[in-house]
Amino acid sequence: MPTKDNKFISAFNGKEENIKIFNKTYRITKDGDVFCGDKLLYSNEFIAKCQWSPEKAKVITMCLNVSPVCNLRCKYCYRLGDGQDFTFEEIKQYIKCITDIYPNAERYILDLSGTGEPLMRLEKLKQLATYCQELSNKFNREFLPTFACNGTLLTKEVVEELQKAGILFGVSLDGDRCTHDKNRVFENGKGTYKIVAKNIKNIKFNSTVGIALTYSTPNLLKNFLAAYPLAPTISMKPVRYTKETEFDANKICKGYNKLVKFILNKIIKGNHNYLNAILHGQDYFAKFLRRVVSEERFYGRCDVGICRFVLAYDKLIYGCPAAAGIKECVMGDLVNGINKKQIDKMWELIRNDECNNCPARDACGGECIIVSY
Repeated sequence: MPTKDNKFISAFNGKEENIKIFNKTYRITKDGDVFCGDKLLYSNEFIAKCQWSPEKAKVITMCLNVSPVCNLRCKYCYRLGDGQDFTFEEIKQYIKCITDIYPNAERYILDLSGTGEPLMRLEKLKQLATYCQELSNKFNREFLPTFACNGTLLTKEVVEELQKAGILFGVSLDGDRCTHDKNRVFENGKGTYKIVAKNIKNIKFNSTVGIALTYSTPNLLKNFLAAYPLAPTISMKPVRYTKETEFDANKICKGYNKLVKFILNKIIKGNHNYLNAILHGQDYFAKFLRRVVSEERFYGRCDVGICRFVLAYDKLIYGCPAAAGIKECVMGDLVNGINKKQIDKMWELIRNDECNNCPARDACGGECIIVSY
């Protein structure tokens, strides 16, 4: 979040500034547009005019709860009880609802992570992978099935089946063994870190396997270093809390500062491997690093209802998994498809006055908009 002493804030008060970051100079106009040389990196005007645009959306993510059940009993689990399995026909209809309104996207991602453990429905995963291949051939563009799992069921045989089917997968991890085993436990209360780490290490072709660190702890560096040897890609989303880990923004910020200093010291010594592990990730931290390092362009902080949707257990289509069950975030249903008016109405509702008046409202890497609402 910008503060009064933030260099970027003056650009939104009618003053243009040039700011140097590393060896690059960024020009911020009085309208809040950001340039590096002649290349536009960020535009408030673009976001204002193109909040929802099927023509400009290149990557569409369709989320789905492929499994309503799980083999773990994590202490911070947010599942609201077991739901019912979707039929294959319902899933096909859901995909059709999205592709009908986004017929020209370059890539479609079918995110099967859901609220349960996807590998509890391995045969359905493979069935959907086959269907995605059929759609890829039909539309002449990629339909990619993907999911994040808890890692306990990733045996060598399962990994081979997933990779043979062309399914991209990752593993959720809390950090080191002590941190992980506090909450991620089997039904008998036994921690899962040992078996998860063993399964990850046994993945023969792991170039596309990633780890998501989701547990909220100020010691980000410690948990990052624990995950680093296991996979080439690491995302950090400190979004899970327990009674022992009350949200403390200052502690989390200090944790990120410590992590950044560590990575910078490694870069100075010629080691870019730690930086690459984060740049390959998909969290906000990685996105902002890529914007600085590679000038990659991002138009907004959140894609809820813009190019991301979820089919929930009530058979309604919402803007994202976090929005499921919130009536103001219903985007459509399996019979009528997506309703653009509902998308516009949702965005009017979920933005509070503080966010609307903030100059960094569309680039903010802070709290989830839906959770905040």
